[in-house]
Amino acid sequence: MQTIIMKKLFLIALSTILLIITSTSTLKATHFAGADLTYTCLGGSTYLITLSFYKDCSGVSSPGTAPVNFTCSSNSIFNFNVLLQKVSGTGQEITLGCSAVPTSCSSNGGVMGSGPYGIQEFVYQATVTLPSCSSWDMYWTSSARNPITTLSPSSPMGWFTPAHLDNLTAPGNSSPTFSNKPVTIVCNNQSFVFNHGAVDPDGDSLVYSFYAPYTSALGISVQYAAPYSASNFLNSSTPITLDPVTGDISFTPTTLLNTVTGIKVEEWRTINGVPTHIGTVYRDMQLLVTTCSNSVPTLSGIDTLISTPYNPTDTSYYMETCLNTIPITFNIYGFDADVADTSVIGNPEIFHILWNSGIIGATFTPYYNGTDSAYAQFSWQPNPYDVSNTPHCFTATIHDEACPYYGSQTYSYCFLIKGMTVDIGSDTLLCDGESITINADASSGTINYNWSLDGNNLNLPYNQDYYNFSSTSAGVGLHTISITTDDSSTTMSCPGTDEIVVDVKPQPNINGTLQDSIFCNTDSVVYDAGPGATYLWRKNGNIIGNSQTLHIIQAGNYTTLVDGGNNTRCTDSDTFDIDIFAMPPSFSLGNDTTISSNQTLILYLPTPYTNYWWNTGNASSALVVDNSFAWQNTIIGSVYNDSHCKATDTIIVYIGNVGINNPNNKTVEIYPNPVINSLNISLDKSYSNTKYSIYNISGKLIKSGEFKGRFYKIKGFDNTLSGYYLLNISNESINSNFRFIKK
Repeated sequence: MQTIIMKKLFLIALSTILLIITSTSTLKATHFAGADLTYTCLGGSTYLITLSFYKDCSGVSSPGTAPVNFTCSSNSIFNFNVLLQKVSGTGQEITLGCSAVPTSCSSNGGVMGSGPYGIQEFVYQATVTLPSCSSWDMYWTSSARNPITTLSPSSPMGWFTPAHLDNLTAPGNSSPTFSNKPVTIVCNNQSFVFNHGAVDPDGDSLVYSFYAPYTSALGISVQYAAPYSASNFLNSSTPITLDPVTGDISFTPTTLLNTVTGIKVEEWRTINGVPTHIGTVYRDMQLLVTTCSNSVPTLSGIDTLISTPYNPTDTSYYMETCLNTIPITFNIYGFDADVADTSVIGNPEIFHILWNSGIIGATFTPYYNGTDSAYAQFSWQPNPYDVSNTPHCFTATIHDEACPYYGSQTYSYCFLIKGMTVDIGSDTLLCDGESITINADASSGTINYNWSLDGNNLNLPYNQDYYNFSSTSAGVGLHTISITTDDSSTTMSCPGTDEIVVDVKPQPNINGTLQDSIFCNTDSVVYDAGPGATYLWRKNGNIIGNSQTLHIIQAGNYTTLVDGGNNTRCTDSDTFDIDIFAMPPSFSLGNDTTISSNQTLILYLPTPYTNYWWNTGNASSALVVDNSFAWQNTIIGSVYNDSHCKATDTIIVYIGNVGINNPNNKTVEIYPNPVINSLNISLDKSYSNTKYSIYNISGKLIKSGEFKGRFYKIKGFDNTLSGYYLLNISNESINSNFRFIKK
């Protein structure tokens, strides 16, 4: 039963809409539902002219071009006209409606133009040259305005869409543009808020007012039927208001009708201390008041606490705040009184939140769009240039998914940034060792300058409007330089503030530190580029490495670039050459061997070479080994070529009685062999003075001493390394060598 009732209500509402349209239209003969004309300076005297034309889809087709006339009141020789061309892809529907009930802008049952009321936007553009003139007036005019309930039957039904520019006083000025499409449909007996979202690219002050739409020339307007007017364009249970600063329009319609009004936006700029009017744009718009079965969704005001969901008492949409380094951040919550009902066509209970990007540098992040809990977070960090007597505004729009038309409202959120202004520049980067003078560009009336570095007061003179920053004193890292200015008034609530970050990077210093190298082809070298953040090594121009060190085994021309940061200007470089020479061929001194104390052995190095070297101190190509070498049985020989590269070989030659417990030696015995911690010496008789010397296999003396008598024990082998050792025993009758093993 409930389903049948709801569907009947929807059909009644749809029938009412169609009745209003058909009773107030001459079908196929009318089509104008609104327009606005804006201009953008492209540089010098060149301007892009843009016309947005809002057409009733049930009327005649849109024109292919739009003629715009230009007149200069101070010099008629400048007057001209131009045809604006229709922009490709234009003609999009701007009526917010559901797909389940297509409007007259869509094919409804195969018939274009049938279905509920719908509006399309067509855009026309052309580039023109506008010489300097104190009063440029441009306009587009034609006939066939849609019939309007609130106009007198005798009212002219043409339209005249103007714009005004003074590019003599304000060269290069661009007009405000409307970031929100005009509202076309509102719900009867429901409060309504809308904002056209005028945005000025030059930051000029904007003043909003109603005007009676023109019909054929400036000052010739539509004629309203009593009691209607441009500012009283419909019946409303609440006052019809237009905020001249923010542009918010609000009312609560109480009568089903089709009406028209105009919004004039004047552009003001302070020039030489004098507020000066430099331009005006107009928006002519038609509104349809209809019966809606859904509740129109609403948006909360500024919730800087970010604490709770939608609160109906949260109705502040304006904020005055001092300029500081803390961003303005708050949430905007949506609310719709509708609940989910499967018997209703559409989804009036869910909604979306979007914005017009009206504040440059701010972020607007919606969450859960397309649900009944959508909200958005706005965040903006004002800078000193935002301090102004003119508020900075953006608009946020909320719309549901009701049928046939979405319920929607658009609210403005404005911020007046107060305080003295001071600008100390932008964040910068220094290399360690550099300095910079930071100057404060402060507003007039500034008396005191209070400088801080990394949160610590620098205690500079209060009248000093500069600070000399030394990276050497501050050190490597990020440093925050901040300033607070005032006019010496103790009651000042918003002093000037600014801060910058100076990033001090290490300055590498390697130029001239990496020397050329020459080495033989069996060797290599490791170069170290020193402290830095990033490295780039090249060999003969080709990249070969990106670490602090480079292991080099090939000849070539090498360069290295060291960066104290990552792709910064804090760099240093060095270049060096590597030469590599060939080694002499390997050779052999022969196998290890043993000779008796009365034998000799001749060792030969290969010839011819530049230099010869033996570890015995000899420098010839041949070495004679005899009993005089008894103290050294490891012999090393090397040859050097012209490049000073050497080849080396080693041979061990055992000389004299080197057997273990040599059976032919009846004069001396040693035991035990192998040795663990001590070695016993036994002679054939007592001697008055016997000397002993112990060498390792490399010929190094490790123990020596002397004793009297026939027997002696050499102690202290506990910490001696395992291996072969040579023992020499000598007195007036003995000179013998023995080899033993330390276990």
